[in-house]
Amino acid sequence: MITKKKLREYLEEKGIYNDVDEFLIDDFIAYLEMSQEARRDIKKRGAVMNIAKPENKPYYQQNPSVSILNNATKNLLNISRKLALSPYDRAKLKVEEDIEDDGFNT
Repeated sequence: MITKKKLREYLEEKGIYNDVDEFLIDDFIAYLEMSQEARRDIKKRGAVMNIAKPENKPYYQQNPSVSILNNATKNLLNISRKLALSPYDRAKLKVEEDIEDDGFNT
């Protein structure tokens, strides 16, 4: 599992860590934990649950963990982009660095 320390070290190795990223790292770890907990609950209780009191008249509703998982996933992707964690964003960051270093910027 990704820890705060491992994530910070990874960003430092890539030369893209900044102290202001610390709150994003905290949020990333929190959303990661939320998504894992939601996945466990969905696996245990299913994506749709029978919430009717008398079991002979079923009434199905979406497990709230589905919404939690969707929200956490969106936030993880957003933070990943901000921290340049996806392969696409790392490549994009590399291109931007090369452009800045080409000597033709004014």
